[in-house]
Amino acid sequence: MGGPLWVDVTGDVRGVAIPRANPYLLQQGGWKTTDGQLTSEFRCRLDGDALSARTDIRLSRLQVVRAAAEDGAQARIGLPLGLLTALLKDPRGDIKVSVPVGGRLNVVVLATSGCASVGPLEDMRIESEVKARLVAEKDANLTRLGVLSSNATVSLSGTVESADQEAQAEALAKGVRGVRRIINSLDVRSAPK
Repeated sequence: MGGPLWVDVTGDVRGVAIPRANPYLLQQGGWKTTDGQLTSEFRCRLDGDALSARTDIRLSRLQVVRAAAEDGAQARIGLPLGLLTALLKDPRGDIKVSVPVGGRLNVVVLATSGCASVGPLEDMRIESEVKARLVAEKDANLTRLGVLSSNATVSLSGTVESADQEAQAEALAKGVRGVRRIINSLDVRSAPK
């Protein structure tokens, strides 16, 4: 048993009822869930001192409601939890998060996805803030645009009615703290008369 350690573990958790976390949600944020399920798949590989792991989390049918006078979530995150969950949902109504971790066990700090990358939580924050700014824009209907952040590169997709709206959407995204680059895949089509 004196050789290097090698472990390869995979597993999953399926169908965990999210309302079971209500006591924690109430205490930490003043919100509770009325519906939703958590599914998680993970893989962890250890080869000597090299660690490579990934966890994919999916929250399905998540519904949250405010349950306390104080909104602790907004105080911590800057957005109400209800708005944040709505912004994070994909077209099927799911929230998906992938958390990759890698590094060497003999190094004190593990880096997620390499040195030059941004963590998945930072990408989620950027994506949510861009979506919130697009939704808040009153002069143009930018609510249906697709927003995806990967390593702080924001991709914009969908259709806008003018070049001005295209420029406005790009400027709103660029104004979010942490955004490094914008990939603009917006189509400009005039509204039918």
